[in-house]
Amino acid sequence: YRDGVVANFERIRVIAQLVNSFPLPDDIEVAPVFEP
Repeated sequence: YRDGVVANFERIRVIAQLVNSFPLPDDIEVAPVFEP
């Protein structure tokens, strides 16, 4: 099962890289409460 775990971490890395590279404006404010 190790090969599957390694493959899943590679997928997670690619998705996280996409999320982390998303540009955000400098004047954005943090939401005090998360409401889905």
